[in-house]
Amino acid sequence: MGKKIFAVLLILTIAFSMAACGKKKKSNDKSTQSGSKQTVEQVSNGKEEVDETSQATEVNEAEAGEDKAQQDNGSSSGINYVSGEELLAFYTAFDDAISKFEQPINEYATEDFSLIDVGMDPLAPLTPILNMGMYDSLEVFGTDEGQYREKSGGVIKFGKEFTREEDGFDPKNKKGDVVKEEGQLDTSANTLTYEYTVKRSGELIERVVEEVVMLPDGTFIAQVFSKYIPRDERIQDKGNAYFIRCGKDELVIIKASFEPDVNFTYNSIVGKGDISPEDMAQGYAKLRKTTVRDGKTTVEKY
Repeated sequence: MGKKIFAVLLILTIAFSMAACGKKKKSNDKSTQSGSKQTVEQVSNGKEEVDETSQATEVNEAEAGEDKAQQDNGSSSGINYVSGEELLAFYTAFDDAISKFEQPINEYATEDFSLIDVGMDPLAPLTPILNMGMYDSLEVFGTDEGQYREKSGGVIKFGKEFTREEDGFDPKNKKGDVVKEEGQLDTSANTLTYEYTVKRSGELIERVVEEVVMLPDGTFIAQVFSKYIPRDERIQDKGNAYFIRCGKDELVIIKASFEPDVNFTYNSIVGKGDISPEDMAQGYAKLRKTTVRDGKTTVEKY
């Protein structure tokens, strides 16, 4: 406080001295005299004096500028898209949203053997696209297996295609199989589409399709369809489907099945707004519905 008073007295002393020398009076106050505004000038004595109000204004403007820069790098829904890392950013946002409900699902206990695998349901939309972030690193680590990443505006296309040169560790993976995956992320609309296929002797034998949409409020809706070759005769040959809505306070997953047709068709959820899992699951054989809310998991069998 003492330094501020001293500075004010020094300013006034210099101002009066300059006025006595025939110069116009300089003031730190904005005032009106004789119907006109006086010019406000700062007086310097080797070091510029800045009052607390000016400092606060500059700090607020700086913070506002930083906030705007962060918004410009991201989207209105909160994904911070950094150039060259968009695929990883989208996957991370989706994974984080679902992971919030992981503990209640892991704590779910049941004596119904048919519900033992409920804990795997949240992984259904994450597993197919688990490695999509690696396409952001192609320029660093190079490409193999026909990998590519192409960006045009806010749309990023990625994928790969290769032929297996030998049988895989999984007995269903055979030498000569043609494996292909392709995806597209639209960062302006926060939508992801993805498809994985396997062909053997020119015939389609396996297929996975996934769509993920992030709504303006941060809610994710997704659907996943898959038709794999059964590993043995004990496993039922069928198609599997998952329909997901992951909001701030609630996660809902419907598991369903469909006829074992690898050439299945489906209704896209892209551009359809906020669709409930029940609406997405229409026409499919619904098996169960898992709901997580308020730290509690409930499962309903159909």
